[in-house]
Amino acid sequence: MSRGAASRRTRALLAGGLLAFAAAVPARAQTPLGTPAGFEMTRSVQQSLKRLQELWLQWLGAALQDNPARESETLRSMQATARQLGFQRLPDLALGASARALQSAAEGDFTRARRALDAAEALDPGRPRIAFEAATVARRQGSGLRAAGAAGRGFVRLLAGHRYRAPVSARIQLWMLLVLLTAAALFVAVEALTKGSAAYGDLHRWLAARMSEGAAHALALALLLGPAALPGGPVWLVLIWSVVLWGYGSRAERVALGLVWLVLGLAPVGAAAIEEKLALAQSPPMRALDEFEAGELTGSLFTDLQVLRGALPDDPAVTELIADVHRTLGQWDIARSLYRQVLAQEGDVAAALLNLGADSFRKGDFAAANAYFQRATGAGPYAAAAWYNLSQSYSETYQFEDSRQSLARARELDGERVDGWMQTPNPERVLTFNGGLSRRHEIAERLHAAWTSSGDESAAAPGPWLRRQAPIAATLAALAALMLHLARRGYGYSDPAQWLPGRSNRIARWVRALVPALGQAETGEGLAAAANLLLLAALATLPTLAWLGGDFSDAAPLRAATATLAAAGGLLYLGLRVRSELGAPVRT
Repeated sequence: MSRGAASRRTRALLAGGLLAFAAAVPARAQTPLGTPAGFEMTRSVQQSLKRLQELWLQWLGAALQDNPARESETLRSMQATARQLGFQRLPDLALGASARALQSAAEGDFTRARRALDAAEALDPGRPRIAFEAATVARRQGSGLRAAGAAGRGFVRLLAGHRYRAPVSARIQLWMLLVLLTAAALFVAVEALTKGSAAYGDLHRWLAARMSEGAAHALALALLLGPAALPGGPVWLVLIWSVVLWGYGSRAERVALGLVWLVLGLAPVGAAAIEEKLALAQSPPMRALDEFEAGELTGSLFTDLQVLRGALPDDPAVTELIADVHRTLGQWDIARSLYRQVLAQEGDVAAALLNLGADSFRKGDFAAANAYFQRATGAGPYAAAAWYNLSQSYSETYQFEDSRQSLARARELDGERVDGWMQTPNPERVLTFNGGLSRRHEIAERLHAAWTSSGDESAAAPGPWLRRQAPIAATLAALAALMLHLARRGYGYSDPAQWLPGRSNRIARWVRALVPALGQAETGEGLAAAANLLLLAALATLPTLAWLGGDFSDAAPLRAATATLAAAGGLLYLGLRVRSELGAPVRT
């Protein structure tokens, strides 16, 4: 199943499912009320989901009526209902509450806005977006210090949170590659400005010896500028000019042009790999795994799980994951059937055996429970848990000596964890595990393999052309530059016009101050020019961090932060350059 098809299926399921916005719910809040066709739900689970919707509407009503006591009561009921379903967080409702806070702040009711923000934090603790919206509320209230503190808290959550670290890291890597590509293009442009006239003159004279003057000018222009009309014109221009200019540069400039070819050849490959990995991580199936692992009950969870089942319909790891979801919801009959499918496909899977044993223990069938737990006691990460569960099961049937021996065996394997299990209240007595989540790497690899084998080009970004042709084009450019240099050694190179460094007028000094790479290129300081352009490229492209890599729910504050940093950095850079250049004595 292709990634594009998966996305279309997601939209179709969302449109046709039972999920809907309540009339009073802000546009940004979904309520996790229904499930798409194909995800089986018992009546009690459906009633609990319906109860969540009713409680959400009650909370909104209490907020509109300015009834804090009723708000707190319904908030606690929502949290209790979510826990009954096996989940701890309600992100969609939290975002709805924070949206309500923004609306109240816009109306000037900051007391109500703060209560809504507190409710959002209770429904989904630690969400960066809630902190950012708290900063917006504080800013509208006129409290700059509190706004800065809330924004800082949001960025700390964004950078420190396990869920956000990978996408933030991917965006930073993509930005660094963009900086390298931009600096490479700028370096070739600077070289063309300082040495292009000499290159054009040499090419024109060589052509004029073989054709008319006008035709020589036309052909020279076509050869040097014509590639801009091709698909990917800027890339071809950079490559063509890097080949033509290589022989005109100093040793440092030739090294810098070699680095340009290296960047042009490898950066697209790196970007393709990063974006492909990021696209997989942000796909509906992997998003569902993240939400389930975090205990988040969202409006898209069951739809995304259906996408996963559609992509890998017979995969035992996916079957185990879906069984874990049903068990978490309390749908043991459905979970039991799925766990048995996993055992039939893969033999003794420890987590599935433990969960089946827990099901038998729950029903009072201790003989069956003991059998499952004993099968799970083999070596592996769940062995200590199997012996611990076995000790609990023996205790229920008054086999106290066997219970003590099993507990001792569990302690031998992992005493620290056993002590933790014993000290943690557990009304079920025995342990259950989400074994499907522990197999997320298997699921990710199989999803990637399924999308790759389907030939879905949308799964590979930025595309096959860059992956296959960029390294070849860069290698050919390097070879062409070397061959051209060897072929024309006997003809020599014209000297570029030194129009900037030797001039002492104020305009030239301003140009050197603002674009130092021009002067450095004229004096052959290729690596220094490249370093300056690298810094300028980093400042110019810093705001792109907010959109590189696709959708980013916290893009607005990131846009503001990166734009501010880029502007401050640019002003500081220009100030230092102007002071350094214009404060120096005038050249004579």
